[in-house]
Amino acid sequence: MQGENVDHAQPISTWSAEQELHLVVFTKPPIAGLTKQRLSREIGSTLATRISAALVENTLATAYDWLQGLDLQAGGTGAVHLYYTPVESEQAKAECVERWLDDSVRHRYPAFRIAPQKASKVQSTGDQKQDPLGSRLIQAFTEVTSLVDESRDAHVVVIGSDCPALDTAVLQQAFAALHAGHGAVIGPAQDGGYYLLGLAFAAAERTRWARVIYAAFGPHLVFSQNDVCARTVEALRNDGVRTICLPVTLNDVDTAQDLVHLPASMRPREWFSSANARLHKTSDLVETAPAPGSTTCDEEVDADKLDPSVQNVCSRQV
Repeated sequence: MQGENVDHAQPISTWSAEQELHLVVFTKPPIAGLTKQRLSREIGSTLATRISAALVENTLATAYDWLQGLDLQAGGTGAVHLYYTPVESEQAKAECVERWLDDSVRHRYPAFRIAPQKASKVQSTGDQKQDPLGSRLIQAFTEVTSLVDESRDAHVVVIGSDCPALDTAVLQQAFAALHAGHGAVIGPAQDGGYYLLGLAFAAAERTRWARVIYAAFGPHLVFSQNDVCARTVEALRNDGVRTICLPVTLNDVDTAQDLVHLPASMRPREWFSSANARLHKTSDLVETAPAPGSTTCDEEVDADKLDPSVQNVCSRQV
């Protein structure tokens, strides 16, 4: 992959009053049928939803800790923006999403700005079709940067909710890289994608902001391909954006094989009931994470639907 590698520099937690720091979290609500489709096909919807709930809550808690840990100088601002996948056609699932937002986000993290993911108005050109995820990222970055005071620079970092090892130290290092003068920072994932991408927006170059966003997320990128991280670095560098890579490669949890990367606190305590060979209920599946919005929206899954190799992976002790 082309691009500089960032040294293990000390994270910076004190920022200039002329800068705004924005953390964008992209997630799907942990509702059965909406989240972890690949994982659901492998281990069943109920268990996949429980794991999704644990991952999302871990990410929201990390975002909150990052926000609380900022030491902003007078006039500086920091914000967290939660962009969730909305449900437009199924009333029952839409109600589940609203309950999850009320119980697990608005009540617990009232400082977060909450917004539905929307497609951008960027049109495909020639043979290039805009990737749906890229379109939603363009729209999110466009919305967030539109909130920035005209006299201030902005640093905007986006993360997903599938990476259990992403912590506040990684977030601090990403913002520190932007503070040091880099135009973009990217955290490479083991599968060839990325778990984090940050962009710096200078007030003096406001007319260029849309072009930088397009370079990072435009139709020249397909986010399902295993080289999207390298292609993103290339696209940004080709547009003249000084891009740096974080030194740590992390793993997302998308498939059954990825479950080995779950920390002990997110792993199921018991997988099967000896009495009826069914998976245990919510309180038995995930040790410390809540199952927000999922109690009335889940379905039972037969144990024999799990592949034996998956059972072996998930039963390992940490």
